Amino acid sequence: MPATSKSQQKLMGIVHAIQKGDADSNNFSKQAQDMAKDMKPGDVKDFASTSHKELPDKKEEQVQKLKERIRSMIREKMMKEMNVTGNVAGYQTPYAFDKPGSEKKKAKQQADLTGYTPVNENRWLELKNEEVPANVKINRGISNINKQLAEMEKFLNWYGRLKQENGVTNETFWKRTNKNIYSIKERLMKLEQKIRKISE
Repeated sequence: MPATSKSQQKLMGIVHAIQKGDADSNNFSKQAQDMAKDMKPGDVKDFASTSHKELPDKKEEQVQKLKERIRSMIREKMMKEMNVTGNVAGYQTPYAFDKPGSEKKKAKQQADLTGYTPVNENRWLELKNEEVPANVKINRGISNINKQLAEMEKFLNWYGRLKQENGVTNETFWKRTNKNIYSIKERLMKLEQKIRKISE
């Protein structure tokens, strides 16, 4: 095996000299003496014969360089994944690095695939100015809401089942999870009032 640092190569050179009898073991550290006794001469020779060129002074430097390289590779991979994993649950910005102006086209493509209507900040103005009778707009909107609620209900059933099957308690939730549950309850009560107004 090649040495991973200059200090390791130097130590192995001393161990190799001790094994060959070229150096008196009493002149060196106990570590070098023990290594001379325990290691195979062939392995020691491999370490000792490593070229100094491009070796760090100490092993820690190489470990640090390796860590930095791994971090860099992970960052690169994450940047690539942010662009290609938009359809995976948890990635809410699949087109974060796209050119400006392509959002509407992509929103329409996704809406066509899922059967939903794309929603954006200007949806109210678009809805208000759309040249379709108000009752048609409401019918479409309620249909979309119903589909979205069915999806939400499915997820809530899954999470409830996970909680029950695994014996999870509310005490083990993150603080923000309990806050979110409370917030969802409040919003659902407000939504119920709004639905009641629409249905009257």
